[in-house]
Amino acid sequence: MQITVTGRHFEITEPLRQHVEAKTAKLGRYIDNIGEVHVVLSVEKHRHLAEVTLQANGTPIRGLEEKHNMYQAFDSVIEKIERQVKRLKEKESSHKGRAGSKEVSSIIQAETERDSESSSHPRVIRSPKMAIKPMSIDEAAMQMGLSDVEFLAFLNPETDQMNVMYKRRDGNYGLIEPEF
Repeated sequence: MQITVTGRHFEITEPLRQHVEAKTAKLGRYIDNIGEVHVVLSVEKHRHLAEVTLQANGTPIRGLEEKHNMYQAFDSVIEKIERQVKRLKEKESSHKGRAGSKEVSSIIQAETERDSESSSHPRVIRSPKMAIKPMSIDEAAMQMGLSDVEFLAFLNPETDQMNVMYKRRDGNYGLIEPEF
């Protein structure tokens, strides 16, 4: 696990860096496949903000806390991340017997160029591949709550079809089901 600690608007002391790295390294007890962990500590006037972002088994997990002390802010956010990682591990262990995931190109991010020389049609900037995992609608909603993604493609085991869940502007989730 690689831990990156960044300070914004203040200098990170060596004891604080050691505290952050020691607490963050303990996340490896709960789940094996944590690649890179980004910790951003920042100060805005009298507010101390701690943000932790990581990928656990391909699932993005993010936490943000604000306190009057940087150590308290970081300890609070790492507790929040631990709860999310434990929930993810419980979810994965309860689904071990399910069918494997299907890989499709499911995330398409489009941007339009505003140059006069570019075509009037939007271009596909990137389309990474993503594993489509079988999960119920409730599990997909929980997954959306754990991460900051705008939409999630998943295989609905009830219908054996791919569904897409997305965040609506009103804060609720929408569900797209195919109709043939």
